Amino acid sequence: MSNKYRTIYKKHYGPIPFDDDGRTYEIHHIDGDHENNEPSNLIAVSIKEHYLIHLDQGDYASCIKILARMRADKQTISEIARKHNAKRIEAGTHNWIGGEQQRALQNKRVADGTHQWLGDKNPVYKLLENGRHPFLGEVGSNRAKTIQHRRVADGTHHLLSGDIQRESHRKKLTDGTHHMIKTHICPHCGKQGKSAVMFRYHFDKCKHKQN
Repeated sequence: MSNKYRTIYKKHYGPIPFDDDGRTYEIHHIDGDHENNEPSNLIAVSIKEHYLIHLDQGDYASCIKILARMRADKQTISEIARKHNAKRIEAGTHNWIGGEQQRALQNKRVADGTHQWLGDKNPVYKLLENGRHPFLGEVGSNRAKTIQHRRVADGTHHLLSGDIQRESHRKKLTDGTHHMIKTHICPHCGKQGKSAVMFRYHFDKCKHKQN
């Protein structure tokens, strides 16, 4: 993010102060518009004050970023992230919901068993069915491969979502606790995501992590 607003602030108000911990104050946009860099819209506040301002406004997305800069513990960041996601779900703006129409469609597909994460709609099913899944390859003993094939054939393999597993998936998808839609939050930069890619570029591999 550009620091142009900090330059503008210093030009009109002088040096930006530091807090008791030696951290430079942050520049807050009073009207919430980060494109509005008019001097009258800029105010210098400590990072803790900045967090409380956005928390009071219910701007949880900004709170997460500020907490990351504060190096807050994972539990605190996760709690704010839950509030952020709950707010987006309520407003219908969450990317996994896509508004009322998309939400209704997802619920219908979960209910009638046609959701891509359920049963034979899962792409893993095809890999298992045609013997191309790595679990069925050369790795492991013949006995282990035979067991895997048998479980695929009789529909009891855990990756095929049999009746019990399918019901479990359905419940988790409906109440938002499915591992595929769990939000992961990088404690170093505040980035949120729901895929394994998060662990490739964040957490211990995050470029913002301090050695």
